[in-house]
Amino acid sequence: FATPDRREAARATFGAIVSGRRVMEHQRESMIQTKAGERRLIRWSHVTRHDAGGTVLGVASLGEDITAIRAAEDAARRGDELLATLVVSSPLPTAVLDLDRVVQLWNPALAELLGWTEKEVVGRAIPAAMYGQDRWVIGRRFVRAVRGESFEGELVELCCRDGSAVRVRLYGGRS
Repeated sequence: FATPDRREAARATFGAIVSGRRVMEHQRESMIQTKAGERRLIRWSHVTRHDAGGTVLGVASLGEDITAIRAAEDAARRGDELLATLVVSSPLPTAVLDLDRVVQLWNPALAELLGWTEKEVVGRAIPAAMYGQDRWVIGRRFVRAVRGESFEGELVELCCRDGSAVRVRLYGGRS
């Protein structure tokens, strides 16, 4: 199954395992080449059978094709990177929160507006001091977003880190 560039190394590794010179990994991933010449990424699970004296009797292997799973993970990662790039470079003050209201992204425009830096807020809940008088309005909008509803242009007052107030239009939704 090994790709042409890995066949000799795979034979040598298997020989070392069968002879007892090397221990078989229980799980690993490798690229294979099908009869049709297609390359597929396989997650292998191995069990080595030994006799009472420890001699290797055989290896049972189960392979799971994870090519599509890995491609989807890579696409999601690229999408996340693109989103982060767009948020960070946006001139509009922007934050991305998870469903627990933990900040995932906090762009420089928002840091400049409110005074809290990205380092201070990412990975934590929004600073409670930021909500000010409109705490309940903002909370209700967040609940709507969690339910999949969007809101556009809601005028709210936020408190800056220095205690000053700023009026902003709040836009949001769930992706």
